Amino acid sequence: MPEFNEPLSVLQLLLPAVCTGLLLGGLLLFLYLAIQYKSRLYTAISLFGFTSLLFVASEMIINVWGAWLVNRPAGLQFHRIEQLGALYFLFSFPFLIAYLLKLNKTWKKVNYVIAIIGFVIAAVFTTIAFVNPDLFISMTKHSDTYLKLKSQVDYPRGQEGVLYSVRDMLVGALILYGMICITIDLIKYKRKDLIPVAIGMFFAIYGAVIDILFVYFHTHFDPFAGIDFSRFSFGLTFMVLILMSGITRRFIQVSKEIEKANEKIVLSEKKYKILAEGTRDCIFSLNENYNFIHANNQALRKLDLKTETLQKTNFFDIVYLENDNKDFLTSFIKDKLKTLKQTKKPVSLKAKLRTFLSTEPKTYDLSFNYLMKEEGDEIIGKAILIPEDIFLKYIQTESSRFVIDNYLLTIEEISNRLVDYLPKFMPTQSTREIRMGLREMLINAVEHGNLNISYEEKSKALVEDNYFLFIRERQNQPEYQHKRIIVEYSLSPTKVIYRITDQGKGFDFKKAYQKTKQPSKEIKAHGRGMMMALSVFDKVSYNKAGNSVTLLKEFH
Repeated sequence: MPEFNEPLSVLQLLLPAVCTGLLLGGLLLFLYLAIQYKSRLYTAISLFGFTSLLFVASEMIINVWGAWLVNRPAGLQFHRIEQLGALYFLFSFPFLIAYLLKLNKTWKKVNYVIAIIGFVIAAVFTTIAFVNPDLFISMTKHSDTYLKLKSQVDYPRGQEGVLYSVRDMLVGALILYGMICITIDLIKYKRKDLIPVAIGMFFAIYGAVIDILFVYFHTHFDPFAGIDFSRFSFGLTFMVLILMSGITRRFIQVSKEIEKANEKIVLSEKKYKILAEGTRDCIFSLNENYNFIHANNQALRKLDLKTETLQKTNFFDIVYLENDNKDFLTSFIKDKLKTLKQTKKPVSLKAKLRTFLSTEPKTYDLSFNYLMKEEGDEIIGKAILIPEDIFLKYIQTESSRFVIDNYLLTIEEISNRLVDYLPKFMPTQSTREIRMGLREMLINAVEHGNLNISYEEKSKALVEDNYFLFIRERQNQPEYQHKRIIVEYSLSPTKVIYRITDQGKGFDFKKAYQKTKQPSKEIKAHGRGMMMALSVFDKVSYNKAGNSVTLLKEFH
């Protein structure tokens, strides 16, 4: 049993044990937060907490097992582990700074590089510490502090080698760098929340500096020079406690905010229910596959929906799709909803919906909003019935001139507007056919006129299933985005005349007309507009350039 000039004190036994318990609790807390919230900041704090725990727990084992129980071989092993733990601060400290401070991208990358270099250095030193221990912590020689002071706490500690000194210089440089980073962050961004963390980090750095100097000068340069304990263990624990208290305060703050938010949500849900059920509009929600989730009473009453089968019903089941325009309209609406999901911005359109106990579909203004929820995103839809024009029974004549852009939604709207008053003079089915014919001619004016899309380009876009994307890209090109379509319209009790003029180069309408007499796959795919116009209208005539068409329909 060796004799000691300075026996082990109660403080040297208890302080590392208490610090180890606190650090373990902090580490478990931050690990939980990192996993629960997938937070990189909490992950960085957890790594820093782990290296802190490794150092302080090793200090505790050295003091208890190595010094108190006088087991030098065990103490030597944990002295090496303790100092290797301190070595890995070269990795965990810059990694923590990268996420704790408000650094710009370049500075953040610098910290990543420093962390990686630090990890590599620590790994190399770890290998050397086991291959050639005398270069780091000797497993055979006593430390200089023990040889000079004969203190019991230093009995199980080995002689520090040259790599130990190099480690101290690197840690010292990193400490200086960290203080500079924190100071800049405090001043530049005025982060009051960082002040407690900075104070905790100051105590950890203070402890590290005092302990490093003690190794070389065998005295503590602080007001507690007569008390021998690990200042670094105390400082690390204090810093982690500061981080824990900050997180606790944040939790309390967030809990209060969540409580208030929940109260607002409950109130909002009550208001929503009152508004949704009290409105005359149809309000409904859809899932990602456009199946109904919920519908208010108006939607259930007016649309072709049933409560018992609501969630098995798809939105497209209630959309009225005319056979000749089924594929286009379906693709058009799906493209709108796809845009909604991608941009999360509201979209709107007009469409005919099937109605309850009615043979005729009704035209609705549809608007869709995207709602992100934890249990699954939803699409909130509103359908407002477009009332029949009260002036329909009084109309005799009307003339209008429209200048429209190259958007397909505009075509849908204008083709509906152009036949608003036709039901007074002709059957509903004939009105529907004229609207479809106008839509096809307007689409031709956009595609092949203003946007100069060839049959080959359109075919390729359809085959690749990116037709609407292709249209949008062409619409945004400088040479096409300012072109417009002029639509002139004249209604009398005996006939209706439409003139559609685009700003394109025109085409050889005589050659195209001859092709319609010998139908082929190409004509069925691309010449449908002219074929439909010829079958619906009594007279179809083009100007010489081929960029303006006049359509005449007489009422019989």
